[in-house]
Amino acid sequence: MNKGYNRKEKKLNIQMYYQVLNLLLLLIINFQTSDGGQFLLSIVPVICYSSADVQKTSAIKENTGKSGIYRWTNTINGKSYIGSSFNLGDRFRGYYSFTYLNQKLENSRSLIYSALLNYGYSVFKLEILEYCDSEDLIKKEQYYIDKLKPKYNILLKAGSSFGYKHTEEALAKIKI
Repeated sequence: MNKGYNRKEKKLNIQMYYQVLNLLLLLIINFQTSDGGQFLLSIVPVICYSSADVQKTSAIKENTGKSGIYRWTNTINGKSYIGSSFNLGDRFRGYYSFTYLNQKLENSRSLIYSALLNYGYSVFKLEILEYCDSEDLIKKEQYYIDKLKPKYNILLKAGSSFGYKHTEEALAKIKI
């Protein structure tokens, strides 16, 4: 091993390997079969925090300042949520705050926030599906929503509120 080769470089090389592997899988997923069907293979995440509760600090720290697409998956029932953020670390900081989740749920409905509070972080894994430029976030998030059909996503269109239903209480507050 080279003297100049450190853990950080090794980790970056592993992350790059998974990004290339994910891109190859995306190409395979879009490969059309001769009868017009499509293959749907599982997506290989760039990073997987398989113990979301134990790896909270790493998930926030390693993703601060990075934009990309992420997925929360409930390991008990298999339901998942796909999201995107300009700053993944900040987004995860919100997810890991009970105060933040409860405040958001006072005025709106979110299946993923409710699930995280009900089940706890220990039954969830958090995956970075892809890092991407901020201008590509919505397009890429929509791609993953269409392919993976996550059950915790209320909205079927990335970046919009189409399909979202406000609670009666939230509607009353909006009218004020």
